[in-house]
Amino acid sequence: MILFNYLQLIRPYQHIKNILIFPLFFLNYKSINFVSLYFYEMAILFLSFSLAAASVYCFNDCIDYENDKRHGFKKNRPIASGRITVTRASILGFILALSSLFLSYEISSKFTYVIIFYLTLNLLYSLFLKKIIFLDIIALTFFYLIRLCSPAVLDDVFLSYWFITFIFFLFLSLAILKRYCDFETLKYSIEIKTGIVRSYLLILGVSSASIAVVIFSNYLNSSQFVSTFSGSFLLYLLIPLILYWFFNIWLHAIQGKITCDPILFALSNRQSLVSVTLSILIVLSTLNVYF
Repeated sequence: MILFNYLQLIRPYQHIKNILIFPLFFLNYKSINFVSLYFYEMAILFLSFSLAAASVYCFNDCIDYENDKRHGFKKNRPIASGRITVTRASILGFILALSSLFLSYEISSKFTYVIIFYLTLNLLYSLFLKKIIFLDIIALTFFYLIRLCSPAVLDDVFLSYWFITFIFFLFLSLAILKRYCDFETLKYSIEIKTGIVRSYLLILGVSSASIAVVIFSNYLNSSQFVSTFSGSFLLYLLIPLILYWFFNIWLHAIQGKITCDPILFALSNRQSLVSVTLSILIVLSTLNVYF
């Protein structure tokens, strides 16, 4: 029972979001060979972010436990329900954070700085940024971007401007969606009219998703794509699949059917899984020469 309480505190099911470290490896090598080439580095990256995220959940629950006591389902969290004390959770958070930093140094000092930045931004978010409308959305977006771009600390893994701009607008839309879904429970530092702002968030979220698709479409027609994936016309099928994925997830949000993190919902929703699976199969079909 005690172990379950601590597992509930660090929320291991949320760590699946750390798979976001893998796409950049794939884009750099255009084959599944990156798994054998960088297995050790990927394992360290994944574990470091998992430990860092676990420490963040500990600190966040310590900061918010008074508000969580009055929340519908957050009142059942270990600290808010009194099953784990703030002191013990804080100690665990420090141990996890230090473990993450120590492990990150196995790759490079650059990655240690990335983890420090990630932890600092999360702390600022928990204390201040989540109370400031729109700044909280930018912070949420950066949590995703940090994971996705972190492999670039390795000397032979490179970022492209196409990748950065595409993922920025993609995850900006998902960050807005998260805020759209839990807007009723948020407490901002200024008084706002909920109905108007939610409508504004809906427009911003769908617009960001559309911009991400436009950027991806332009990339498919760029000289960089032609030189890298020459003859891979099947990748054009990703455009309607990405559009469908976005519109499906936003439709569920409007209907009030998303009660968790958008990434976790996307990994559990049947329509979303089908579109993601088809997208993966299309990408893999262009790489059969590398198997």
